[in-house]
Amino acid sequence: MINITRYIIQVCQDSDGDIVEVKFNDYTTKLLSDAVKEIENGISYKVKCSNGKEYNLTVGVHTVKGINKKFLRTDPDGININNLDNLEKYHCYK
Repeated sequence: MINITRYIIQVCQDSDGDIVEVKFNDYTTKLLSDAVKEIENGISYKVKCSNGKEYNLTVGVHTVKGINKKFLRTDPDGININNLDNLEKYHCYK
């Protein structure tokens, strides 16, 4: 098993509001599709919130018009601060 943990601190969204890229605490970035692959291959992803707490991320699958689209999500816990949509945004388009 791979013993790596990545901490997401910011997200980039497309014009529809979908997260397409994530930024880590070392300020590197990764496309969402690549982040999903890493989690599926055993790399641990966590959200690091402004309050200093860390939350685990898992891969969810959302089906739209018969197409399965994988995405990242925190475990449901009723805490809004750890939702990826609530993290600080950054611009990732040229």
